[in-house]
Amino acid sequence: MGESSVNNADQLLDKGMENEALAIVKELLRKVSKEKEPKLYSSVKHQEGLCYNGLALISNKEDNLFKSIHAFKEALKIRTIENHPVDYAKTQNNLGNAYRGLSEVRNMEDNLTKSIHAFEEALKIYTLDKYPEKYRILKTNIDLAKKLLHS
Repeated sequence: MGESSVNNADQLLDKGMENEALAIVKELLRKVSKEKEPKLYSSVKHQEGLCYNGLALISNKEDNLFKSIHAFKEALKIRTIENHPVDYAKTQNNLGNAYRGLSEVRNMEDNLTKSIHAFEEALKIYTLDKYPEKYRILKTNIDLAKKLLHS
């Protein structure tokens, strides 16, 4: 249980098995205490966000993206820049992707602005010198969101 289950869910996501991964995540959320196991809880919430983000590509885009955003925000209550900087950056990046996806469905300007903000938060950790590939991907994501915002 715990991290191994999170890894199993991650492997299922890699195979495009979002519903199966989400079932593992929901089971974990019934058993993991936010207070007693905050790091594990934040990993599970992050994984939940990834599951809903993946499901948004298949169906119920708006609803699943709302759930994804909520899960990422919950993870960020623990994954702070001070306590867990790399996890913070990873979650901010995924939050940015979820907001960009939501901008395709509703409130384009507002959600693109939130997307850019999340990507910029991730850049506080994913710097060019330490994480050049992640930095470049984030810069590309920001540029794309800005183009969409100003089109």
